[in-house]
Amino acid sequence: MPLTLSYLSDLSRVRIAASGLGGTTAVFERSTDGVTWKTIRGGSNVALSSGAATLDDYEFPSGILTTYRAVSGVSTAGHLDLTSSTSSKASTPDTAALDITGDIDLRAKVSLDDWTTTTAQTFIGKGFNAYSFGKNESDFLRIEWHNGSTLLQAVSTVPVTYANGTIKWVRVTLDVDNGAAGRDIKFYTSDDGSTWTQFGSTVTQAGTTVIGNSTTVLAVGNRGDNVSPMVGNCYNAEVRNGIGGTVVANPDFTVHASGTTSFVDGTGKTWTVTSPASIVGGSSGSVQNTITVSLDTVWLKSIQFPFLNRPVVVNDWSATEREFRGGVFPVVGRSFPVAVTDLRGSRRYTLDVIAHDQAQAKDLDYLLASGGPIFVHVPADCEIPQMYAVVSGGSGERRAARRSSRRVFSMPLQEIATPNPNLVGATNIWQAVIDSYGSWAAFQAAHSTWEAVLAVVSDPLVVLVP
Repeated sequence: MPLTLSYLSDLSRVRIAASGLGGTTAVFERSTDGVTWKTIRGGSNVALSSGAATLDDYEFPSGILTTYRAVSGVSTAGHLDLTSSTSSKASTPDTAALDITGDIDLRAKVSLDDWTTTTAQTFIGKGFNAYSFGKNESDFLRIEWHNGSTLLQAVSTVPVTYANGTIKWVRVTLDVDNGAAGRDIKFYTSDDGSTWTQFGSTVTQAGTTVIGNSTTVLAVGNRGDNVSPMVGNCYNAEVRNGIGGTVVANPDFTVHASGTTSFVDGTGKTWTVTSPASIVGGSSGSVQNTITVSLDTVWLKSIQFPFLNRPVVVNDWSATEREFRGGVFPVVGRSFPVAVTDLRGSRRYTLDVIAHDQAQAKDLDYLLASGGPIFVHVPADCEIPQMYAVVSGGSGERRAARRSSRRVFSMPLQEIATPNPNLVGATNIWQAVIDSYGSWAAFQAAHSTWEAVLAVVSDPLVVLVP
């Protein structure tokens, strides 16, 4: 699946792993209604490596079906990548349906590395003794067919002048008997494969004709007998018995994964890709998936240092208050004072949490020592206010009872505006790296990539500055 979602309980995060994206960067977003989308922290400009990237969301909605998406806005179609090797092709064996002797209609969506090269290139063909369609050495579209005794051909009346790499649908039709003792050949181009524009004028030749019957394979990328290979990409190809007639072959290279070597087309014919030709899978401009994560306890999460995130056991919490920021002033000679008012301040309350042992107490102390904003993340049905906050006063620590190893932390919290989404924390910081390794060689021996370094979860102790 191009977007995989998983909940990692170590630091309470949804891991979003996107793949199959086009472009170099993507935006990671989430939504609970499919209409309003919010950029995930750190998700405004995520670099893609081979179309893939991973991001963690610590501030996910709890208990609600959430849709995540990664959007790059750049999509590319899958294709058959063809080289100058004479063996580079995709082919299907000869069948009676492919042995067309009358009117024929050949189509292909292609991009050539060089549209104006002085070598002939074949888009699709069934050998010297049957039919083929491509371009000739002078950059004119060309159809060749064998009438049983002679190889015949017709070329477009105008040359191809596309820029190298341009993607185009091209088409040729051969009417073997135009009713006037001759044969008509028409070439076409299209941007969508549905609306066709005739390319040049109709080519009319004297005498009716027939197309020979051959046991050669039908190939995309050369003539079928490993002659005049095409260099570039083919996206689709189609052979019709009759002009606009029955489709007898229609390989679609855009729908297969990279590395596919065999597939069945829409007419039931099996195609085989011969190296060095290869199918390259397409990339999407957007991928998405859904997940529901239900918290079962309250988490205190550090925005700047997510390796400090900890689940807590709540002992109690106070009523919520809002600071009055106005004033009431008496007026000389009047019974009633005047008031100067303003919006009340943000929510405040005191949260009491229990640390069951010394290790938990230390972890909470390090979280408080970091001094940055925190996210009070609560289960969906919890009455404790969820918010971004700072500990606005001293955090009192006391024993839960005499001689008890449990500690109660009283944290006066004040709600703050949502921190800027570009404020992105990391599970590992450079100070932790310095503290952990005595030399650069030791560091390199432990981590083969920077991704591996970033995946490490730092010891909470590193937030203390001596």
